[in-house]
Amino acid sequence: MSNRQTARSSRLVITLLGRRNVGKSLLLNALCGQVSSVSSQEGATTDPVLKHYELLPLGPVTFYDTVGTDDSGELGLLRVQASKKIVSRSDMIIFVVAGGRLTTGDMQELELLLRQKVPLILVQNKIDLHPVSQEIEQFCRLYGIACQAVSARQGRGIDALKATLISHVPDSFQHAPPLVSSGRRRCEQS
Repeated sequence: MSNRQTARSSRLVITLLGRRNVGKSLLLNALCGQVSSVSSQEGATTDPVLKHYELLPLGPVTFYDTVGTDDSGELGLLRVQASKKIVSRSDMIIFVVAGGRLTTGDMQELELLLRQKVPLILVQNKIDLHPVSQEIEQFCRLYGIACQAVSARQGRGIDALKATLISHVPDSFQHAPPLVSSGRRRCEQS
């Protein structure tokens, strides 16, 4: 039985992964309904950040925002290793890209995730700046990866992304009881 199949708790762990400056932090804020400023500087997220959230009707989830998969230097490589540990404990991955293309590094990361059989959603972010890539959508169809186009900055596609998340949740989390019974949403940063 893998770590993903072991019953840890009723809280689903979803990790945002991708290169630096693709908008992972902004996307996490948009998913949680938070408005906060994020840096446009590459590598602004230096440590994994977790947020607890009530994703209705699913229930409690923990989102992890990770450093860029392309972080460099001695310290950057250590941060990437810390992110990989989080990925190994994740129930789902949101792989974020921007700019309408997949880099060689993106392809390598996606290949690794596909081998690990972790539920995966590829998000084309920044569609307010770049058109949706048909090439990426074809890639996703070829490999059976759920794909969603969003503009985290403008909030476009966020509700559709939440619906995609809910529809791709592992069966073991489909009927987890919500922490909050009303339509109220909450996001905490730890």
